[in-house]
Amino acid sequence: MALHSHPKWKKCLKSLADKVDDLYLRFDMRTGDMSILPQIEDYCKGKLRGLLKSDIVWNNHNWKEELLRMMDNTGADIVLFPDEDEEFEDGVEEDIKNFINGPYKELMFGFKTIIPKTRKRLPKRKGIVYPCSNHCKIFKWKPGLTYIPYPKRACLASYVGYPNLNARSKIIHWHFYPEYMYDKWSRRLYNQDKIDENEAVAKQRQALIDYMRKEK
Repeated sequence: MALHSHPKWKKCLKSLADKVDDLYLRFDMRTGDMSILPQIEDYCKGKLRGLLKSDIVWNNHNWKEELLRMMDNTGADIVLFPDEDEEFEDGVEEDIKNFINGPYKELMFGFKTIIPKTRKRLPKRKGIVYPCSNHCKIFKWKPGLTYIPYPKRACLASYVGYPNLNARSKIIHWHFYPEYMYDKWSRRLYNQDKIDENEAVAKQRQALIDYMRKEK
């Protein structure tokens, strides 16, 4: 898990600690909330095996890549990889059992988005509830995995073209909670220039994915 400043990070980290044997964390030293740093270990339930204090610039893949490299020599079986504003819903244990015993490389999750009680609707972009597509939050481990070049939906570039499994349980998504977070991120979603920019990048990524599949 990568930590930055989300108000629900403690809840999400404790929830993840309940479900794993070992924890590997990254903290953003450039823009993260420094008051988090001395508190982190208290919420890991004795399972913290690595804490990377990173000063690289954020983009879609580099923080994920740093965490992958921390795990290269761990001998892990599967990796649970939620964001600091996400936690796994009850029932994920059964999804993991089905995932381990199948041919799949990545386990994909939909979202149950939590919003402030004062709000009546989920945040939307172009009429579609955000996030609108399943994302990879659990994957099978092997050394040398990479996110570069980053495909989409938190998937690994190493597993493009391999089968994945959709989980029955969901990710509890706190991204738009509390009220000020809802306002901040809703405004960004409705920014048309940003939407157009994201869609152009998505088309480029899809073209790369199609090419990689043909090469397999």
